[in-house]
Amino acid sequence: MKCKNCKYYKKPKNDYDIERDLGKCTSPKFVYECNNNKPLNDMLAYWDYESYSAGFNVGKNFGCIHFTNK
Repeated sequence: MKCKNCKYYKKPKNDYDIERDLGKCTSPKFVYECNNNKPLNDMLAYWDYESYSAGFNVGKNFGCIHFTNK
């Protein structure tokens, strides 16, 4: 259940992320707290200090319980 095999994993696109081997996770289980009104239950809500925009990167070999085959 590695990110590189998950349908929500997007390969790195810019030089910085390619160099660090970081991709993007688009799973609906990871939500920006300011845009979320649902109970979190099995989700991760992330936020930033100014509440404008936030995100996170994952390594292709990171593992996740919300894995879904491509």
